[in-house]
Amino acid sequence: MSRKNDGINIISAALRAYADRGVFRSYSHKKGTGGKHEFVFVWLIEAPFVLSYNEKSNILTFNNLLPAVEKKSHTDFILRQFLKSRYSEKLPEHRRVEKEKIKLTCINKTGSVSIALKMLPTCDYAYGVNKAVNLVSDIFTLFFNKPENGVYVHDNFGIAGE
Repeated sequence: MSRKNDGINIISAALRAYADRGVFRSYSHKKGTGGKHEFVFVWLIEAPFVLSYNEKSNILTFNNLLPAVEKKSHTDFILRQFLKSRYSEKLPEHRRVEKEKIKLTCINKTGSVSIALKMLPTCDYAYGVNKAVNLVSDIFTLFFNKPENGVYVHDNFGIAGE
């Protein structure tokens, strides 16, 4: 079996394990063309999450994760700072992303933010999935709970911030 086939099998199994444990609900996997895959599941909020995987680029992307974030806005800026902070040696291992394994990217297209994780050659697929899920969990629990994000969180997700 090729590394790409191993990759999609490992990624799919890792995500399926979250669904089997009841972490994700309404889990599905759709294979597209050109080595593109889409995983859809409900988790953390009632709206579905869409995680795509591109075999050619080896990138996992949470598509349109955060709506209504204007480019170069304060929210966009602090989100990018939050992502950079995930590389910090000061973070516990389960929250930290190893920059030798994953490159994090914040993509803001038409005011909707996607988060991409480029798995580098030193990254194994299970680590990539784990870090993707942990990162989004941290965004929804740590980043959203900062007082300066309260209005955004309430207006876009109906969640009362702290």
